[in-house]
Amino acid sequence: HNALALLNSLFKNPVVDRKKAKEILNLSPKAATDLINIFHERGYLKEMTGNERYQVFLFEPYVNLFE
Repeated sequence: HNALALLNSLFKNPVVDRKKAKEILNLSPKAATDLINIFHERGYLKEMTGNERYQVFLFEPYVNLFE
């Protein structure tokens, strides 16, 4: 149900970082990172900064609906 909670939060705010996911879902840093990585690998989230650290992700499929 953590994945569903993250998905629901992305519909409200389609930009997320690991810290925000950790806070929203009340997860450990590793669990939040793992969940973000799964969403990223499956194409739900696109990394926007190009950084190795302090990455910010966009719920791109959702945002693209409004273009």
